[in-house]
Amino acid sequence: MSKHQNVRAALLTGIAALGGAVPAAVGDVETAAYIDDSNYVYKIVHMPDLDQSRADGGFLSGLPGNGNAYCVPTSTVDLMAYIANHGFPEVAPGAGNWQLSSMYQPATDTIEFMGQLMSTHPQDGTNGNGWFIGAWAWILTHGNKFVVNQYSANGNYSPTMTSMTKTALNGSIVNFAYGRYEVTGSFAGLDVIDRDGGHCVTLSRSLAAGNSRLLFCRDPAHPNDGNPYAQSQFADRMLTAQDRAVTTSSSVYGIKVMTAINYDPENEKHAYLDGYLAIRPKAGYSFQPGGPSSSFIQFIGPWSFLGGHSSGETSFEFAGLLNDAVIGPDWNSFFTLVSVDDLPVDLCQLDLLSGEMIKIADIPDAETMVFGRKRGLYVKTQDMLLMVDVMSEDPIQQATDLPVPCDQMCYDDARDEVILLSSEAKKILRYPEDLGAEPHTSSIPETVPLGGEDLLALNPATGELWILPESSSCLYRLGFDEAGDAIAEMVCLPGISAPTSVDFDDQGHLYVVQGGRPAEFMMSESGAWTQVDDSPWSAYQTDGPFRMLKSRTNHDPSMDEPGPQHIDPAELVDLVGDVYIPDCETPAANEIYGEGKKGSFGVPRLVGVDLPYIGAPSSIRVENALPGALPILVLGFSSVAVPFDGGTLLAAPQIVLPLPVPIAPDGTVVIQGTIPPDTTLCGVELFHQILVPDPAASGFYGLALTNGLKRTLGS
Repeated sequence: MSKHQNVRAALLTGIAALGGAVPAAVGDVETAAYIDDSNYVYKIVHMPDLDQSRADGGFLSGLPGNGNAYCVPTSTVDLMAYIANHGFPEVAPGAGNWQLSSMYQPATDTIEFMGQLMSTHPQDGTNGNGWFIGAWAWILTHGNKFVVNQYSANGNYSPTMTSMTKTALNGSIVNFAYGRYEVTGSFAGLDVIDRDGGHCVTLSRSLAAGNSRLLFCRDPAHPNDGNPYAQSQFADRMLTAQDRAVTTSSSVYGIKVMTAINYDPENEKHAYLDGYLAIRPKAGYSFQPGGPSSSFIQFIGPWSFLGGHSSGETSFEFAGLLNDAVIGPDWNSFFTLVSVDDLPVDLCQLDLLSGEMIKIADIPDAETMVFGRKRGLYVKTQDMLLMVDVMSEDPIQQATDLPVPCDQMCYDDARDEVILLSSEAKKILRYPEDLGAEPHTSSIPETVPLGGEDLLALNPATGELWILPESSSCLYRLGFDEAGDAIAEMVCLPGISAPTSVDFDDQGHLYVVQGGRPAEFMMSESGAWTQVDDSPWSAYQTDGPFRMLKSRTNHDPSMDEPGPQHIDPAELVDLVGDVYIPDCETPAANEIYGEGKKGSFGVPRLVGVDLPYIGAPSSIRVENALPGALPILVLGFSSVAVPFDGGTLLAAPQIVLPLPVPIAPDGTVVIQGTIPPDTTLCGVELFHQILVPDPAASGFYGLALTNGLKRTLGS
């Protein structure tokens, strides 16, 4: 028997009495870290994972069509249940343990009601507009403490794993849709893809490390017990992700970067992330123009359940004179108009996660700006109105001369119009969102005292325009007669004598700033504006304009494909695989420990390629080993520190396994396996060490030894 064949016997004889370790356990864990757009991690725990497959049976009532097309309302109810369980029990369906069998029928009833709000069809599913309307109406009627964004791929835009994850890192909870696409041709060297259905899931984790990217989601289409009459075990579906340039039309207009999910070029159909919905606590922001060294932006929010920029007050200070600041469509960035000395005004993007300020374009004489709901940015200069694509290398997409000097502007989501106020001409100008026609002009009555730095706002709940003249202590609400001219009603708010800012929230509450503090007003049943006495916003000091985040969607009827909007759950495995990680309270982890023993190329190293998730493939890698050698795996349930062959044995040898795969010419070998989807493995610690036969290694057996690697199985 050779000395290498004697290794296993020597190990077992010398350390047979060593026992196993007690599995580790940790409580509620939330991970959020961002380095750059290629390296970040996000994890949210205790997100519900409700099943969409729900059938009638016994005393239970199911969903229409057995829930086959109910992925969108089900995953959205996941978000609502999470909100209710994390500090906001007033949000339906209320707080509860949704894994319990006693909660199964209430969950079914809640999903069915959400489906009614979303106009979900039992066979065709839910379109993007229904997705937004249902979630927005739900939030609006349960406390007015949240805002909703929903964006879908259209034209040259698509959400990506990175943009969606950054929205989550900045304080939102998210569900997302991926479409099933078939390659129908080629344009400019890119695949032309066509959608024939989609599926909606809830984001639970996101991990990017260079080119390696993983998405984890709560998938309503996977009742892993196969039982449509009871809630299955909560679990994460694991997906790989990569960004690819594709086009959804045979033209430049359709070219976009989309995140492919579990992409395999050999498959006939592919999954691409093409929509997301985000819910975050309501927040506001203010900015102080200041001077060369004192301009700053305040991000203000009295409520939070996720951290990020969603609670308290966060300030960003930078050099230059700040003309205007608006938050971006994904709530990830502020866009600013900044001037330094006599140089042209810079349009810049301030990333909320990194704090990095990126210049987009020089726009001489730029004064103010507003985002449209379709993600276009409108910038007003002294005599022009520009439409800007902030993601394009050629950002100025459209420009038109203003017929009269204009001051302030806003955007009407319901009409898709850019609205400008001309104090000098006493006019309201309405442009179509593409700036492709002359503006519709309305005269403002002489009774409105315009002429200074007058302010303009739109109430999204009613579509009404409001003006706050600089010279007035009262506001003016505008209506329009049959000829299109404005009719003004003066509104004097109780207790407000010198308002300096005006804005509205989704519910139509009015916000003005008095004495440096926001004051919130709501309309009473009698039609009078009354101050909200317990408004949390009055606790904040703000010296500049105060603006509220509002719910938005870029949905357009042209996005709605004919026929089913969903994918039959039975067809998902072929599209995105079937890797599920059941919930457990222990996070998966790798930990290197101990010192190895050198061989021909120094001390070989053992590392975890990925985290050891229950139910998922996982790998370890040996580095700096002798090429051609056949490694030996030592695996146990505890660590040791026992002298062995001139080095140190670091893992208890419950398993000693010679591996049939030799070390590659570059000195590495990857050892891969799949961890069973068994929740009893949660928290189990496995200790690894690799022994490498090497003539250059000291000791009787001539083995180079790696460091130890502890792997904690978890989720």
